[in-house]
Amino acid sequence: MSVYVDITKKLGDFTLKVKFKTNRLATALFGLSGSGKSVTLKCIAGIIKPDSGKIELNGKTLFDSEKNVNLPPQKRNIGYLPQNYALFPNMSVKNNIYCGLTKYKPSQRKAICDEYIERFNLNFVADLYPHQLSGGQQQRVALARALATKPKLLLLDEPFSALDAQLKLQLELDMIDLLKEFDGDIIFVSHNKDEVHSLCESVCVIENGVCSVVCDIENILTNPATATQALLTGIENICEINNTGMTEFGFTLSDLKLGEYNHIAIKAKDIKFNCKNSDVTFVAQIDNTIKVSSNNYLVLIVNKNTKPLLMSFTQKENFANNSKITVGINYTDIYYLK
Repeated sequence: MSVYVDITKKLGDFTLKVKFKTNRLATALFGLSGSGKSVTLKCIAGIIKPDSGKIELNGKTLFDSEKNVNLPPQKRNIGYLPQNYALFPNMSVKNNIYCGLTKYKPSQRKAICDEYIERFNLNFVADLYPHQLSGGQQQRVALARALATKPKLLLLDEPFSALDAQLKLQLELDMIDLLKEFDGDIIFVSHNKDEVHSLCESVCVIENGVCSVVCDIENILTNPATATQALLTGIENICEINNTGMTEFGFTLSDLKLGEYNHIAIKAKDIKFNCKNSDVTFVAQIDNTIKVSSNNYLVLIVNKNTKPLLMSFTQKENFANNSKITVGINYTDIYYLK
């Protein structure tokens, strides 16, 4: 199975221009807020019409501007779970699921509805209305409604964004189990790297409305190419660099890669202190020490009122706020990003 997307859509001053193909079970569309992730999903689902381009699902054309093809959402065989779940407030749980089964005969609809109420453990809330449900229950109703139509593609638009942290982890685990049963493609929109890692096998990074390549998550983890990819890896320190080699962190680089890149990233663990033999050294000021766990600490340092840097340590050093330290960074520990 595969999804092919090559579309352009202009919305005010924002232009979406994405081109990618998936052939994996679960692919993340990852990017910062406002990068165009949700708009991309709505174009695939048929909610928003692109200005130009083509969308295919398993070789079937869903949209083609040149051939004047634009299938309505109900004919695309796609399950779509929006951020706010979009449950009908005047319908019970049972009717929210039932109303989506229009492609089936009336004699089949009740049986399918009952099957998914049972599968998603909604028996005890089947006659309740959305406002009477918890956030987790609403999510399960919306997912049951999306999957009950037996779609070939499932679109999940930040399904955990409306949930508090305490509920989120358990629902992630529940969703992993539920999605194992789904035999179609999945595109999962998120700007949370932990969600992407736990739920997806590949990722397509979207930046300012543009994306083009689907990669294995492991490839990006070991060799991020852009600032957004570096965010996905969890690298703590990312900043811009100008054409003279000056970074937002307040030090200047002079190695041969200048001019090709506009950002750098450095892991907190790769920043050394009281190390004068590094490629880059400078004096910085301790701003704060943050205890991450019983024996892990992050130290926030600033260099001449510039963007702060994070260093990590496995034991607490005698770092007094406002004290000065010498910081060292090696070129081999710097990620150069476009």
